[in-house]
Amino acid sequence: MNEIQGLAQNVDEVLGLVNETINHLVAEDNKKDRSTMENQLREISRAIENLEKKCIFVPDVLRAEKTRLAAAVEVQSEAAVSLSFLINGLENIVREFRPHTVDERNKQAGKRTRSRTPKTSNAVLRELIIEALRYYGGSAPKREVHKYIGESLNDKFLPGDLNWRKSSRNLVWQNNTDWERNNMKNDGIIKYGSPTGVWELSEEYR
Repeated sequence: MNEIQGLAQNVDEVLGLVNETINHLVAEDNKKDRSTMENQLREISRAIENLEKKCIFVPDVLRAEKTRLAAAVEVQSEAAVSLSFLINGLENIVREFRPHTVDERNKQAGKRTRSRTPKTSNAVLRELIIEALRYYGGSAPKREVHKYIGESLNDKFLPGDLNWRKSSRNLVWQNNTDWERNNMKNDGIIKYGSPTGVWELSEEYR
């Protein structure tokens, strides 16, 4: 009985931690509408570019605001990816431990298992991330890596790649690319501690 009570307490602690993590990620993602900040960032970037083309001095405050907005957008993007990763991880755990009786009943009833829409594999995305970063000299902003991969795949996208993922507010292939970048960090291919929004290859992969 004491062992069961201890397990129940551990489950409560885990659920509390998961709930706290989700609330934190949602709060980060909802601090300010990301699309508004992205629009502001584009306008400021355009203004700085126009001033530089005309050889007009760009005020430091304008550059500082561009840096601040870029960092804020990236923080929210990372929060959205982490939240999506957590949700998918929990779903995988539930699927793994779900009793097999449901599947057996479906088979007996002649029901077909729903097939997943094909998507570009993580292995291909990993190769393209490395290729993109090497193309840019070893490091590049995330948006440039996405752009390179989008242009490389172009007419090779699989049906599932172009679905919209609400949890991260981007296309499936973009979301999966961000996940694979996290895996590459754990594998030592992508550097830790790079500037916000910048993806950088470790020295041995350049």
